[in-house]
Amino acid sequence: MSFCYLVLLLALVAPSFVQSEVFVENNGDWFKVKTKLKDVGGILEKFDTNVHQFTGASGMFELFLSAYTKDDNSKEKIEYKVRFYDIVEFVESPNGSPGYEPGTDQVIQTYRVTSWGAFTNDAADEEGFIHFECTTLDGVLSFVGHVNGQLASLVIGNSSFELAPNEIKFDLVVDFVSNYQSEGSKLALRARVRTGKKIADNSGGEFTHVNIEGDSGSSGIFSWVPEVVNGGGESVNVIASPPREVSNSDESEKELYFTFDTTAQTVFSWDPKVSVSTGSTVVATFAIVFLAVMAFFTM
Repeated sequence: MSFCYLVLLLALVAPSFVQSEVFVENNGDWFKVKTKLKDVGGILEKFDTNVHQFTGASGMFELFLSAYTKDDNSKEKIEYKVRFYDIVEFVESPNGSPGYEPGTDQVIQTYRVTSWGAFTNDAADEEGFIHFECTTLDGVLSFVGHVNGQLASLVIGNSSFELAPNEIKFDLVVDFVSNYQSEGSKLALRARVRTGKKIADNSGGEFTHVNIEGDSGSSGIFSWVPEVVNGGGESVNVIASPPREVSNSDESEKELYFTFDTTAQTVFSWDPKVSVSTGSTVVATFAIVFLAVMAFFTM
């Protein structure tokens, strides 16, 4: 497979890169994507993503992202994880705030993603795209990723996305229709952001992202659109809870709940995004269309 033309994209935002290499590895329960970029000045940028799905009692979907840049004078590094653990079916308290609030709202059930099928992937197609996916054995959560070694247009349904060699797009589907246990309930997705660096406190105003601060100006962003699309193609608000510090973690870790703000029992499609950048160039952007409930991407 050939992945070597990113000059057109990076010429707009960074020094011209003359070399791009993308490596893909599939071990069944994890899928890795590794990207290496090098310019004539000797700056080497590496971006690694590991997408893991964990079965059993520790069931979850995890994205582990890292970026590293080094030349003769400086180096930059950042690593962080975004983990999706479970789906909470709940009934909102009439006295509470909109969105799921632990300890306030009535929990109907907590669904853990404990059984996954293996990752599968196709060889690069004529346009250079590699598609990979995995699904829970009960079909509640489906995950599809897309990567390309050159600047190309990815078409999904009626939407078109410009996908560059330093980007990976995800489609996620949440189909909880046959699992509801109560009428009038809503769903919330529990997630955590974890890093050995610093998670910025940026939950004020219109809360749509979490910033991760790395070394020497490197950074990461976990962001999301404030709505999902239901099975009928209608938009539904997504309410993000304020990040709460996880006190028993040995790293900086914050927990959030994302509520799909409707009592309609349908399939949901969501579009969060995770990205990593060094001090000089954006190394990677990962778009996740959460059509389900958990997705984890690593390299």
